[in-house]
Amino acid sequence: MKIRGRIIILCAAILSSTSVFAASFKGILGVGAEFGGDRLLSVTYSDGSSSDILAGQGFTLFGGVAAKDLLALGPIAIDLQGTVGVKYSTIQEATNADASFFRFPLEILVLARWEGLRVGLGPAYHFANSFSGSGALAGYNFGLDNALGLTVQLDYLFLKHWGIGARYTSISYQPELVGASSVSGSNFGGEVSYFF
Repeated sequence: MKIRGRIIILCAAILSSTSVFAASFKGILGVGAEFGGDRLLSVTYSDGSSSDILAGQGFTLFGGVAAKDLLALGPIAIDLQGTVGVKYSTIQEATNADASFFRFPLEILVLARWEGLRVGLGPAYHFANSFSGSGALAGYNFGLDNALGLTVQLDYLFLKHWGIGARYTSISYQPELVGASSVSGSNFGGEVSYFF
């Protein structure tokens, strides 16, 4: 048997062990919290306490579409999920100053699902990134270049509509400041999702 014939037989065997499902599309809404990254700002208050803004920390609100059952590999199903959101972090409240860091994450994840457990990864693109200060921190206003990273996620789906998960994102930002070096926004986090 020629090599080409063996390859065709091998491909046919692989395809026969898989099946394409009629994908079901669901809307998704969620909230998350992330922790980590380099320090962008550290503030000390008059009472001696302090507050930091880290490049990876923040609370995220997101929405998007999940395509479930795109492909079956034996007992494993493949899902595709795309979301866009807003991520926000700030300092503790102060009477004479404020600072905040906004990012807008766009993510596309390919997830392998077994029963309710899913694990997957995909690109994360953060755009319109901006750091702004006011009052005593009015000098801290700058943008950060759009950034491409990678997200790895483990989650569990339950009660038909809910999901809870943990994730890690590897990403770095380049501040739009002369002579500034890149900062790590890599972070660990958790999220709760609702599918509808």
